[in-house]
Amino acid sequence: MPDADDIPSLHAWAGGDAAFRGLIDAFYDRVEHDELLSPLFPGGVSEEHRSHVTTWWIEVFGGAPGYTHDHG
Repeated sequence: MPDADDIPSLHAWAGGDAAFRGLIDAFYDRVEHDELLSPLFPGGVSEEHRSHVTTWWIEVFGGAPGYTHDHG
């Protein structure tokens, strides 16, 4: 049986930071064009929001603890 240190995190399996950013951008790009959801983000989804959400998901899936470190 492999050592736990040898098993990649879900973050790694998913493709790392860039893959999570791509996922978040694809999601919010669709939100911005959805007739029901877009009013919740007048002016679009900010870069700051996209960045924070990406950092959170990276941490949740086993990547760097950037959200906890930067935002508590």
